[in-house]
Amino acid sequence: MNQLLRRTEFDNVDSVIDFIHDVLVVVDEDLDNSTKKVPDKKALYNLLCCLDYIGVSFKLKMGERDLEELSPGERGIVLLVFYLALSQNNIPIIIDQPEDNLDNQSVYSKLVPCICEAKKKRQVIIVSHNPNIAIACDAEQIVYCHMDKNTHTITYEAGAIENSIVKGHVVDVLEGTMPAFNLRQRKYTQK
Repeated sequence: MNQLLRRTEFDNVDSVIDFIHDVLVVVDEDLDNSTKKVPDKKALYNLLCCLDYIGVSFKLKMGERDLEELSPGERGIVLLVFYLALSQNNIPIIIDQPEDNLDNQSVYSKLVPCICEAKKKRQVIIVSHNPNIAIACDAEQIVYCHMDKNTHTITYEAGAIENSIVKGHVVDVLEGTMPAFNLRQRKYTQK
């Protein structure tokens, strides 16, 4: 039995199946040749094959930190990335403000690649106020919503970023207007 254990790779499915088969052969030979017979051979086989004694556990981590140790924003990233990576569905998904409680660097470096990958398999609809989400994720369509606070009516403009009206709304809402965007750009490029 020790030889069987030593040569088995328990992280390899085929190796585990071979191990179970070999154990059954050894047990069958031992039982048939011994004077002490097991009264219920089927129960013994079920015990060996059911693998109820093997437990599976996992932890979600970001780097070396457990999920419980993360900030709310970091938890959101981990859970969203985990869900999108494991989901085999190709049905549309709606995500509401995934950038909440996150800095822009985390949005761009962790969230954007995950969303871009998900877009290859399914339609992704995101409600966001973050330019990294709309622009860096290369949104095919942006829907701008405006509510008139006096009449309580909502109007919509939709289109690609190449549409000048949509681009104007993106700059105003996501970038804080063109003067604000230009000011940031000048500050970033100053020496």
